[in-house]
Amino acid sequence: LMSNGTVKVTWDGQHIQTKLVGLQYLDTIKTVIKVATDLQYTKEQIATALEGFVPSTGFTQIFSLTNEIPVIDDGGTSNKQGFIVAMHLLETLEAKKKIVVTSGIVDLGNESVKIHTELAELAHTTANEVWYLGKSGKEEFGKIFSKKMNIQCR
Repeated sequence: LMSNGTVKVTWDGQHIQTKLVGLQYLDTIKTVIKVATDLQYTKEQIATALEGFVPSTGFTQIFSLTNEIPVIDDGGTSNKQGFIVAMHLLETLEAKKKIVVTSGIVDLGNESVKIHTELAELAHTTANEVWYLGKSGKEEFGKIFSKKMNIQCR
């Protein structure tokens, strides 16, 4: 990952800087390279396509409110694995303050308490605060974050 969270890969001696944010896209990049190679595209064509690909809003995005406050927008989908990946990405970013804004994950059935507790514990090790916008999991996040001084579950 680059300092801005984007993925840079080296393939066959060539450095490719993508606009994809987060290591969760590495397997996709490998697949694209394999398929494009099998279809007999040149290395240059593949590199140009990967570097030029602009992810839509459904992909993880990163932007800054100021130079000191990076924002990861992973709101396109909400699932356990995506949340974990976003927390690992947040962990790699340098920032004075790290805030998780989430509405939780709905439709988890009997697993909701367990999964939200796991996610809250992970977020607790990475973020200074959590701003909770939803209902599913809010109680679990509140319990975990209330244990840490100066941490709020809003």
